[in-house]
Formats: sequence, C-alpha cells, structure tokens
Amino acid sequence: MKYNMLFINGWASTPSIFAPLVEALKPKIDKALIVDWHDSQYSSVDRMDTMIHMLADTSPQRPTILVGWSSGTMPILSYLGSDKIHKSVSGAILFGATPRFINSHSPDYNFGWHKDVLEQMTENFSLHPKTVIDAFADKCMSKKDTERVNISQTFKACFHDDSLTALAKDELKIGLEFLAHSDVRMKVSKIVHPLLLIAGENDLICSLKCSKWIVNNTHNTDLHIVKIQVMHHIILSLTFAVNM
Repeated sequence: MKYNMLFINGWASTPSIFAPLVEALKPKIDKALIVDWHDSQYSSVDRMDTMIHMLADTSPQRPTILVGWSSGTMPILSYLGSDKIHKSVSGAILFGATPRFINSHSPDYNFGWHKDVLEQMTENFSLHPKTVIDAFADKCMSKKDTERVNISQTFKACFHDDSLTALAKDELKIGLEFLAHSDVRMKVSKIVHPLLLIAGENDLICSLKCSKWIVNNTHNTDLHIVKIQVMHHIILSLTFAVNM
C-alpha cells in the first residue's frame, strides 16, 4: 500500500528536517507535500483542509497520512479533532508530539515549558534570533549528540541560519506566540483516527509526558518510546515509522 503524506515541521526548522524520513519512506509514498509550519496560515483547520484536498486531488486513490514533528504536531491534532476531516485521511505519525507547549499547572497537565521561560526566549529572539535558534537546536540534542559532529551538523543544518529575512524573523516570532497560547487538548479527545506517536524518553522540548497524555485521551493511539540517547531530534529515528 502506498500513501499520500503531508509533512509539517516544527519551530525554527526548515522542511529539510524531513528529508531523511521522506527518503526512508519512499517505497510507501505516492505523493508528498511538505508544509513549512512558519507560514501561520497552515495552523488553521481550514488551511490544513485545503492542503489535504490539494494532495488528495493529485492522487485520489491513495489514503493520506499526516506527519508532524514538535510544534508541527499541534495543527495536525487540531485538524483531526475537527469536523472537517477529508475522507482520504487515514491517520497520523507524530514525532515529539504535544497538545499544549506551556505547562498549565493543572492536576492532569503539570508538565511542559514554564510560560516565563518562553517569554524570555521570545524577548531574546527579537535581539539575537540566530543565538536563540542555535540554543534551541542544542536543547533538542543530548550532550553526547552535540559532541558527535555528524549528528550535530546534520541536525543543525535543518534550522534557519544567518540569512534570515525580516519576514522569516516575523514568522518565527509569531511561531513563538503560537506556542505560548495554543492549546488543542479539547480537540484531542475528539480524535478517532489512529495515531502513531514516536517519542524520545529524555526529550527536553516536548516531554514524553505530553505523548502519554495524548495516549490517555484518545482511543486508537500507539506510542513507541525510543530510549537510546534520543531526545527531541527523534525525527532522525526512522525505524518505527518505516514499519508502520
């Protein structure tokens, strides 16, 4: 069986973050569409639906799988919990998923980033965007990974560099505001499509607890936990997704 696949990347990364995954999944892909999450239009359910229709129209006989990494999982969760789901959609593969980036300090969601940390990150981004992006990319990796040049360079090459345009900076700042205020937990409980969650046991960006929360609040979700020195760059770990 071949699939149409729609890919949505995470904050500060470029669509190239999916290149190894697309290559590994090539035998299973008919048509692929990689959406740059930083175009804020793509976070809306209507825009997601438009993109999926475009993909389905190019290969109407194929089922569609939605693939997201990090903050790119949030618009997918929101879409799957809506009432506008295209008939071709068969499920989603989500790497380092989260329904809410910020800790709500509630009994059932007492994890995630503290709001003041993200606010400071946003303030620093206005002054030193590349420094903030580099620090964020480092936080996605374990200390061991940052010392392994091949992994570190490959991963960091998938993030925006010094050539950021004014428009790109504005979009990334909007992305940080999206992280500060978005909460799709109410949508998650409405999801009926199958989900495959792939999470790093020691992820410091989107805690494993976020993925476990999704599992506990859906009815058709598999969670694969990668334990071997894998943090938020889980997107580079392809084995589980290839065998889906």
